[in-house]
Amino acid sequence: MSDVTALSWPRAVAPEVLAQIEFALGEPTFAGVPLGSTLGPIYHVELRADQGQWGWRARARRHAQMWRFRWRSQYSGAKGTSTRMVKSAPYLLTWQKQTPRYDELVLPLVEKLGPANCVVVGRATTDLAHLPAAAMFVPWTQLPSIDLSACRREFDQKLPEWRRRLKTVLAANDLPAMVGERLLSAMASQAQKVAACHRLLDHVRPSAVIVEYDRNESSSCLVLAAKSSGIPTMTMVHGVFNSPQGYVPLLADVAFCWGARMRQLFLEAGTPPERLVVTGCQRLTRGVAANRTEALIKLGLSPDAPVALLATNPIKEAERLQVAEAFCAAFARQDRFQACIRLHPSESPAFYASLIAKNPGIVVIENHRWTLDEALAAADVVVVQDSGFGNDALVKTKPVVIFDVTATPLHNGAELIDQAGCPRAGSPADLAVITARIVDDRGFARKLQAKAETYVESFCAAFGDAAAQNVVDQIRARAVAADGRRDPAN
Repeated sequence: MSDVTALSWPRAVAPEVLAQIEFALGEPTFAGVPLGSTLGPIYHVELRADQGQWGWRARARRHAQMWRFRWRSQYSGAKGTSTRMVKSAPYLLTWQKQTPRYDELVLPLVEKLGPANCVVVGRATTDLAHLPAAAMFVPWTQLPSIDLSACRREFDQKLPEWRRRLKTVLAANDLPAMVGERLLSAMASQAQKVAACHRLLDHVRPSAVIVEYDRNESSSCLVLAAKSSGIPTMTMVHGVFNSPQGYVPLLADVAFCWGARMRQLFLEAGTPPERLVVTGCQRLTRGVAANRTEALIKLGLSPDAPVALLATNPIKEAERLQVAEAFCAAFARQDRFQACIRLHPSESPAFYASLIAKNPGIVVIENHRWTLDEALAAADVVVVQDSGFGNDALVKTKPVVIFDVTATPLHNGAELIDQAGCPRAGSPADLAVITARIVDDRGFARKLQAKAETYVESFCAAFGDAAAQNVVDQIRARAVAADGRRDPAN
């Protein structure tokens, strides 16, 4: 490692360098799969967003992980999902998280495809109450057993070439060897997952594989294993484009875009147009299905005062605090607005303990305590930095302010400023003035709403049940085209 690297590491790795790394680790393939394309979260969270752990303890864990996944199988045919018990079905779907955001993407498709025609694979959970009984659920941790010796043999055969190709890219971009250690240790785990996905496909024998996000560490293995076997693969888009690097290169055969704007962003990122279909988003609905007064009383707030609501997103810890503290500063010395912070599902109030203690008048709300509709029913003005919550708010006709107070450039927030006409607040004082104007100046609020509505038309082409039907029609048509016969579910 050079002196420059030693002084500047860790640092955010540029998207073009990540593309080089992914390409380098794509050959030779493992079981027909380019393993480098299954490492998306490492590329875009640990390296691009600079949220990785690089101390000696983390490095020791990775060495142990490499040993563990070389000599011990993650997949041993756990009780309840042995190969004899995984049924055959036309449609294999993923359900990464049992939360409203993911439930509303996956469950409408299961219902319309026919629960008995679906096998759903996802995180181990006890919260399956919403999944129809006729659909089979398989946890990722209980995929059918693999031949560990064969898996290790192929991995060891190809490891020297991966190491050589990776070393070349790291040296050319002045990156330290510990980045290579992280990637190669993860590949040992991913190799097992790819082998287990092949086994799952052998037993389900699906006509189509449908995932919420094709570059997730688990669904990427399933998608690429299915593609290597000639099974059609399709991905929904689980969230907004905070950065195109998280979504491209597209791994599935086709992506179901929410609207013309999302399709354009994929095209600008180099995705071929024939792999993009506009369907709308079944998770989104236009109306607010909650009562404002009831939502406020639920958390001890007054129905008689306007509410400014900050929705957080999982950026760097220092920047999360910076945004929240600036929001508190905007409303701490006034008694007109009720100021609330609704946390991202990945966050806990414990992280904000010092801020809460200093700002007793600001209400900090765990994500599950207010549903999306309850939060939007309660809010008079929604404040976000880059969160897709802002897009949800615009769909449901709520005014949105983009709060730009960190050094990191905006992504989705910039989209909402440029395309949806959302006002930008660059300081607590700006935020206080803009929120007051939105509430007090009806002409200003109407202009914001008109611009936002034009954006929503390009942002999402269909909503709710209509969007779900569009997606299901595409799934069935592509399954029929691949099978060369009628709907495989019939």
